[in-house]
Amino acid sequence: MEKQDARNWGLFVLVLALGGGGVWWLSPQQRAARVCDDAIRAELIAPSTYRRIKTGELFGDPPSMSIVYEAKNAFGVAIEHRGYCKLNAERSAATWSQALDDLIRRQRELR
Repeated sequence: MEKQDARNWGLFVLVLALGGGGVWWLSPQQRAARVCDDAIRAELIAPSTYRRIKTGELFGDPPSMSIVYEAKNAFGVAIEHRGYCKLNAERSAATWSQALDDLIRRQRELR
């Protein structure tokens, strides 16, 4: 019986390490990008269509990063956006700001 218990415990640890243990194995860059993803999705009309295309390096204090992403608008058209994500000191929450050049380009397209 003890052998079976040891095997079950080993299997449990393996499953936890491979799949369900959280994001502890991610780099600081990847963890920050995931926090930013959540901040961006919270502002989207169709959050399920969000797809991150490119992530810049972390910089500054508090840390920030640039992100390029694609998501569908209210008409179902996928549009690429770019901007900056500023993380709090603990890197547990973020605020999203669309890049100024991206906003200007969108205004020109609407004319």
